[in-house]
Amino acid sequence: YLKKRKGILEGVVISGGEPTLQKDLKDFIIKVREMGYSIKLDTNGCNPKILKELLDENLLDYVAMDIKNEVETCKYSKTCGLAQMRVDNILESINILKNSKIDYEFRTTITKELHDIDSIRHILAVIGNQPKYFLQNFRLSENVLDKNMHGFSIEELRNLEHTLNVDYKNVKVRDLYEEKGEEAYV
Repeated sequence: YLKKRKGILEGVVISGGEPTLQKDLKDFIIKVREMGYSIKLDTNGCNPKILKELLDENLLDYVAMDIKNEVETCKYSKTCGLAQMRVDNILESINILKNSKIDYEFRTTITKELHDIDSIRHILAVIGNQPKYFLQNFRLSENVLDKNMHGFSIEELRNLEHTLNVDYKNVKVRDLYEEKGEEAYV
């Protein structure tokens, strides 16, 4: 598939489940890179050792890391659907990206049931004001396990972004700008 599309496609996004759990991930990336494609990795940060190895070997062009909720509270586990979860690996992956030379973003898919402005501020306290941080509104679909989750209204999202931008200029709500043809980041 990729060989046939050389010159048409520019890059490949490797996403999941969680791609860093695949034993042949590095070999796959090397093969795709040899075809001339750029590589974006979508990860939840659970495997910092693999993330660091891929970055150290210059195998990635961009990383998007999901941060599910407040990293150092029980909200992270709850958002993942677990009774409890160790977040050491998540924190380590955040630090690896913050100390890397690669272009990256952090992102959180937000629901009314699991997120509020304080939980987002907790996340921002961990990631800081430098990297791009996108809030993605939850969308109900047939594949969602919990049909009782709800996204925010456009007005609520605009207000959330505006309030957070007072202290954190790196926060953008994904899809707010695409509707209006505006750029979220210049």
